[in-house]
Amino acid sequence: MLEIRLVSGKGDFVRRKTSNEDEEVCLCNYNADVSEGCPSQVPPSLFKEVMENNGKYSEETRERCIKENGKLPDLRCTYCYAKRHNGKNIAPKFLGDKTREDFERIKPQFVRLNKNTEFGHPIYRDKLMQFLDLCNEYKSRAIFPTKMLEFDKIIAEKLMENGGLLSYSQGNRLMEPGVNAQGFTNKWRTKQAERYYDMGVNTALTMALDITDSIENDEKRGFYVEEVLNSRVEVKRIIPMKLTSAKVALLVTGIERKDLINPLRGIGHIKGWEKYPEKIQERIMSVPYFIRRNNDMVANYVHSDFKKFEENIRICGQVGEYEYCDKCNLYPDRIKFHVSELVEIEYAQRDTLQNSIKKRNRNRKGMKKSNNKNKVKEKAFKINFSFDD
Repeated sequence: MLEIRLVSGKGDFVRRKTSNEDEEVCLCNYNADVSEGCPSQVPPSLFKEVMENNGKYSEETRERCIKENGKLPDLRCTYCYAKRHNGKNIAPKFLGDKTREDFERIKPQFVRLNKNTEFGHPIYRDKLMQFLDLCNEYKSRAIFPTKMLEFDKIIAEKLMENGGLLSYSQGNRLMEPGVNAQGFTNKWRTKQAERYYDMGVNTALTMALDITDSIENDEKRGFYVEEVLNSRVEVKRIIPMKLTSAKVALLVTGIERKDLINPLRGIGHIKGWEKYPEKIQERIMSVPYFIRRNNDMVANYVHSDFKKFEENIRICGQVGEYEYCDKCNLYPDRIKFHVSELVEIEYAQRDTLQNSIKKRNRNRKGMKKSNNKNKVKEKAFKINFSFDD
């Protein structure tokens, strides 16, 4: 079995040049995942089997699925940025000596849960309790984005002691098949957030959406906005959606990626342009998205419906030529700065993250780490869970 370790994250990528030295903007320097695979990938009908088979499909199911569909089931969110990393075994890792050694050596001020997977799922409840206890012992504040955390009074008490942030991610129902199939709907998430908020936990509702379009149009395409804005949870935040593929671009904006890339195709009624209504043509010509160096498409402006989020800096991420950071609602100061001030990304910066560095170097050299050495026999884990409206 694998141990939960602290690994690098977004904080290493979002640093700002200052006159004296680089300034770390993002708080998410250290991150922890409870498993190698996101539980959203598993269909509800097969979840019991997977739990009883050490976090993976049985050989019989694997053979059947591959024979029928050519691949294993995968219900992960369409827009998930971690798909290269979180399609493996969903069995929980354990908290061991190395987990504690990481905290002892690094003494992180902040730890983000769920870099690649989902700590909040009911099958990880015991591990979540233990990890929050460890955070509280070392006075490390937890930044906890989640889609799957059910209200639990004991967890609420641990989170209040911790003083971090619990943030419920609100996404597009058409792009989250596994999450919704297991009952973790946007409505359900909002209700859980309100219960934690009512108890005194620092809670936020974070919407991942198309910030360049109206609330009405976003909702037509499956985003969940109005009920979030009307929730009694005080803090609402926005993560502007990045368009990571042609499929994501079409689902998020209703516009094909090739047309977003080159809006001038529409001039002179080039073939294919007539498929869009006039209002959509006007929207394309406004150039709502542009291509970044990593080939993602990033929002170019903020629609008037969401201007208050820009003015109050309740945005996390890049819009146009500016980077926004609301400090995860943990500090009163919030930052907006020109992307030209971002430090060029450098890998393998931290000597406290040698395990991640060595693994990355091995991959670059084409070396493969054996998965057959020092294996510990895994124990089957079982849990029953339900969802109340």
